[in-house]
Amino acid sequence: MVTAGATTSGINAGMGAGGSISGTIVADGSGSPLAGMCAVAFPITGGTGTSSPPTASDGAYVVAGVAVGTYRVRFNDCVGSVDYATEYYDNTQSLNSVTSVSVTAGPNLVVAKVGANGNVTVYNNQGSIDVIFDVVGWYRPAPTCFTSLTPARIFDSRSTTKIGPAQARDVKVTGVGGVPGSGVTAGC
Repeated sequence: MVTAGATTSGINAGMGAGGSISGTIVADGSGSPLAGMCAVAFPITGGTGTSSPPTASDGAYVVAGVAVGTYRVRFNDCVGSVDYATEYYDNTQSLNSVTSVSVTAGPNLVVAKVGANGNVTVYNNQGSIDVIFDVVGWYRPAPTCFTSLTPARIFDSRSTTKIGPAQARDVKVTGVGGVPGSGVTAGC
């Protein structure tokens, strides 16, 4: 019991490692990014879903703070500004036939704009870190937009040197790991 004016101690928690689900919500047909959409991850075992904030004009979403497990992901208009039908991951209309998504603790997925030189720059603020870059796809101008790849490791600082405090490292992205040497963008 909490008493007014008193401090109640011993209210501790053990936090388990989790992950996130992220991607881009686009219009069928045109591949144009959609704003005002949400992604909601529902545990396959049942229970309440965890929602992303509404997408901005780039259509990108992140459902963060998701416990390790398997989920059904629903996409819907969450601000009432557009008229798109609710659907589930992998272009499915029914919750019972949805393709599930597994979340594991660990790495982050990032969509990064490639510089004019074909590089992405990673910056470390403090401490010393290792960084691993795996490419899983690339964007080209619409209408096709995203092209997936078999994941390929293109950089691993563990095989060179850690990135120290206040240091940056350029990583070549174009022309490696299946990414073309030109025509690559950071979204549709």
